[in-house]
Amino acid sequence: MVHVIADNAKLADRAARIVAALSGQGMDIARAGLDQTGGAVKSAVLAAKGASPDQAARHLKDSGGVLGLTLVAISATGTELYRA
Repeated sequence: MVHVIADNAKLADRAARIVAALSGQGMDIARAGLDQTGGAVKSAVLAAKGASPDQAARHLKDSGGVLGLTLVAISATGTELYRA
């Protein structure tokens, strides 16, 4: 379901739950991430962790579009990569 673009109310709610679960953030931050990324779940997960939409797109491109690789990198470092 991470390939979803949340373009209606039902998908937006489902996408927010996915973003919240994968990012470890609350629903408000998950929804904000979705708003920042035009409803793109993969980018929204990274945005919920503090990435700008441009950073999220770059990291996803660098990982071949595999969200898990970026999340593993964050987990391995024990830090939030995007927080200043």
